[in-house]
Amino acid sequence: VRSYPLDGSWEVQWLGESTVIFVQKHFFTCIGSDYVINISEEDFRPRFLWPSGAVEQTSNQQIWPGTNGPDVGESLEWTTNAPGQEQIVWKRLSVNFNDCWRSVDIVAGSFVYQNCKQQDWSSLGPSYQATTIWGNT
Repeated sequence: VRSYPLDGSWEVQWLGESTVIFVQKHFFTCIGSDYVINISEEDFRPRFLWPSGAVEQTSNQQIWPGTNGPDVGESLEWTTNAPGQEQIVWKRLSVNFNDCWRSVDIVAGSFVYQNCKQQDWSSLGPSYQATTIWGNT
């Protein structure tokens, strides 16, 4: 059982279009915008706001504490209050990150690729290796 039951990769489908997202610690990026999923402690339904703050995306499916959410191949159905985009479907592709890499900025104008399963994003950037010939890496 995971602390973040919606983590993994998902195919997102809406209005005849689709994209793949990678959710980690209930954070994800989709079409250049960042999102954070919250699961209500009252009704156990996941929800999040779109960047404008005016659109809320909510699922009627409950994710109970101690469960892992939908299995691979299963879907999570969402509704929004955005005209014309009332229904969005996420199909779970995986629950691990073996094939997930994302671009992470470390300094303006430069970036590294980091495996999505890495837990501590703050560890990016140079580090000092006193016991090797490499010094700062």
